[in-house]
Amino acid sequence: MASSIKRNAPGLYRMAKWAYDAPSHLVLETSGGSTLLKSAQGVRQGDPLGPLFFSIGVRPILEDLCNSLGPDCVLLAYLDDVYILSKSEGTLEHVSNFFDRPNNSLKLNEEKSYTTSVMEIKMRGLKILGSHIGPSWSRQEFLLGKVAKLEEKLQRLVDLPNQHALLLLRLCMQQDLRHLQRCLDPDGLSDEWERVDQAIWKAAIRIRGSTDQPDPSDLDERLLSLPVRLGGLGLLSHQTCAPLAFAASSETSDQLLIPMLGAPAFEPMLTDADDPESIKSQKDRCDEALLAQRDALLATLDDHEMKTILESASGLGRKWLEVIPYYGSLRLSDFEVSGALHLRTLHPGSEVICPQCGNRNCVGHAETCTGRARWVVARHEQVKRAIAASLSKIEGVQVSVEPFIAQTNRRNDIRVTGSSASGLANHEYDVTIVSLATRDGRDAFIPAHQLPTNIAEKGHALIDKFLSKKAADKVNRLPANSIPFSPLVFTVGGMMDAKTADVIKTWKDSMSIPAHKDLTYQLSLILLRARAKTFVL
Repeated sequence: MASSIKRNAPGLYRMAKWAYDAPSHLVLETSGGSTLLKSAQGVRQGDPLGPLFFSIGVRPILEDLCNSLGPDCVLLAYLDDVYILSKSEGTLEHVSNFFDRPNNSLKLNEEKSYTTSVMEIKMRGLKILGSHIGPSWSRQEFLLGKVAKLEEKLQRLVDLPNQHALLLLRLCMQQDLRHLQRCLDPDGLSDEWERVDQAIWKAAIRIRGSTDQPDPSDLDERLLSLPVRLGGLGLLSHQTCAPLAFAASSETSDQLLIPMLGAPAFEPMLTDADDPESIKSQKDRCDEALLAQRDALLATLDDHEMKTILESASGLGRKWLEVIPYYGSLRLSDFEVSGALHLRTLHPGSEVICPQCGNRNCVGHAETCTGRARWVVARHEQVKRAIAASLSKIEGVQVSVEPFIAQTNRRNDIRVTGSSASGLANHEYDVTIVSLATRDGRDAFIPAHQLPTNIAEKGHALIDKFLSKKAADKVNRLPANSIPFSPLVFTVGGMMDAKTADVIKTWKDSMSIPAHKDLTYQLSLILLRARAKTFVL
């Protein structure tokens, strides 16, 4: 392995020598005490360099095998899976004899070695590297077996708390078959991929727990399948992404295999028309399709629904989705998760008429309903104290909560006394949390000639106008004060005005990474819990 790395990847030689030049000590804890073992053979368990070093180390052996087979054979290998394209029926016997030589450090597993013809692959298909090639019926059969296992796994989410079930659905289970999108020809598999989507989306709707709607509606599907950063739930459609992922993977592979197999059958899609190497990536292809999907959806919604989607896409608006409940303050109840998913999918609840006030129950009504407890003071206090607690952890910073403004009886929420060590200067902050569903939020106006033409940009412009006005009102009502002041303006769904976002970025530079992450988690959860308390399923 050392000589092969030195010859084929000299840039990695010093790293390999540092990692494997001497045996490493392993401590085995037993009931009788500790035992010291020496790891002197093979790569360490879990070492990400292991597969790379194996591939480099096995290269000379495969080169010798390739030379032994002659120019009529093409050898392709992925780790220890080796494929040989040959016109000779006796190739496997030749390979077996090659590995029987006493000086070979590798042995051939003859039980897993076989010969198959191209015609057999065309007729019956072939499982290869965890995927399948061949006619559409054989690929369908292969994928349906995978889908059945996924559906069985999804059923097990029923017995879990909603927060745990949603995390597993989003971060684990919906990823189970994503690798097949890149290596399984999607031709003829549209129905099978749609079945995958429906199984995943139905699991999400079960977690949402809508009593009036057990199955996903067309609007649900369009929102669930959008990325979280675009206001959806990140359960991307396999049916949409599969052909895009396969095309990107195929074209990249074609470029790699040109020296061995010749020019590909189809010209690749290029990111840069003047650069033949700039093949369009899967991300670029999917982003293009998903942005078009988002914009088409926004065009069908009213202004407030459009703003709600943009609010869900904001940093704090989506942060709660990635929170892992390690301890109590990060835990969400089943009702809170259910309410959050209703809000994120524009579902106002099961009642057409609000039982508290008698008005129509529409998207955003829960935030302005006069008959519901608003939790305005509690939410404001929790946000204020979460920010103060995080700032107080910065070395050299003193934080005062509700200090008097000089020579007045009025107070701001937070005063920070900074230092050169902290990187923060003296400053005061006041927290304001507003709803886009209020009359002011809905009536925000920008002249038509100043509005962007893109519908998402238009929504952002209207929200920014509303939040900037709220921030300006806060500054205008402030008595004369010698200490610099910044209003912190948030929407109930987690959006911020531009200056508030800049302030939080400034704090990020002074805080430790875990402290800043914890602050954003806490703010996102506080806002979410307050919204859930006013929601009626």
